[in-house]
Amino acid sequence: MSVKTFLHLCDTNPKFCRAMLTDTSHRMALSLSRASKQLLYPMKHALSRIIEEMRAQNLTLSKQDMADYLGVELRTINRLLKEI
Repeated sequence: MSVKTFLHLCDTNPKFCRAMLTDTSHRMALSLSRASKQLLYPMKHALSRIIEEMRAQNLTLSKQDMADYLGVELRTINRLLKEI
């Protein structure tokens, strides 16, 4: 969708605008929640929790996916995995 179309829909369609605001606010709330948890707990703890959840739910995430989720570099993930 082009920017022009998006802005036109925001101006002319209140339901579309409301849906966009709702979705954006939910995403922001999740991001803020993750960020606050990262500040409260050491990165090693957060990575351990992710690994536990992956095992519990039988999921596989790449190291890069874990780094992106935690907002750190891949080098940090590799270093922490050596320590665990």
